[in-house]
Amino acid sequence: IFINESRVVKRLYSFTSKNSNITGSVHNVDILILEGLYSYFYREFKHLVDLKVFLDMDIEKSMQRRIRRDKIEREIQEEENIKMINSFVLKMYYKFVTQQIKDADIVLRDLVDIDLIIDRVDEK
Repeated sequence: IFINESRVVKRLYSFTSKNSNITGSVHNVDILILEGLYSYFYREFKHLVDLKVFLDMDIEKSMQRRIRRDKIEREIQEEENIKMINSFVLKMYYKFVTQQIKDADIVLRDLVDIDLIIDRVDEK
């Protein structure tokens, strides 16, 4: 995501082709949702965000969801995915992703507190 005053340019990464493509831009953005594993891990992004929300999901559920998604969307077989999860995905999750909890304004546990986000967005 590249922010240029009133315009946001979004880039996507294709896991199948391994390419990044600029997909276009959006003008006059009132609310921008920056989503991803490292959304505010980097200081440059963290200071651009007014409301930081961390969705703290059960890790087992998340890994099962990843395995299903990767099989359908990325053509990664379950055995290969489990190897990746055990060799580096979980290590990186605990090293980098969970560290973002301390910077979050709101931590949601398994989507039970979604009203907290709605209330905070309404305030702004």
